Amino acid sequence: MIYHCRYHMISIFRILIICIFLAFICCSTPSADPSIIESYFKTHNNHLVKDALEYYHEEITFTLIGVWTKKGKKEIATLETWDSTLHSSLKLKDYKINGDTIFCTVVEKNDWFNRIGIDSLIHDPTIFIIKDNLIHEIIATPEESIGIKMNETMEIIFGWCMENKDTTINELIIGGQFVYSAVAAESWMDLFDKMKQ
Repeated sequence: MIYHCRYHMISIFRILIICIFLAFICCSTPSADPSIIESYFKTHNNHLVKDALEYYHEEITFTLIGVWTKKGKKEIATLETWDSTLHSSLKLKDYKINGDTIFCTVVEKNDWFNRIGIDSLIHDPTIFIIKDNLIHEIIATPEESIGIKMNETMEIIFGWCMENKDTTINELIIGGQFVYSAVAAESWMDLFDKMKQ
């Protein structure tokens, strides 16, 4: 009888220790705060480049699946400048949180997309990893159908440039990659204006 009581007490004690340990793990795992992303989007949408950069970790990595990977705040600054010049707008939808990670859908609009007949680009899923209350990593998956339309549009643009002996495109796409800057963004708008004439 005493043996059984001790056995049950030890079992209860073990269960209690396991519960405390699990509670500690759950509490010690940082939970991402979606208000960080919401505040960042508001700043981004107001085109406050310097303020928007304050939301990024120094070692930020941003991967646009199938397109490019940018690393560090310096490269992110070129994207923010490009976005600001093109009046970029980001909208957060349908987010879920798992520890330090936010899984969501992001809807993006800007003047460049608008000029080629794309109302908005949906990145689904988009993953934000938050560390020290800063954006440490972004992984965004653009919708495939828009990617196909963009490729078709780029063929038209290259064809027009060749036919009209316009070399602007050579300054905007180097080594198969877009140049991201305010100057490049403005040059794209000028090129679209010339193509409409």
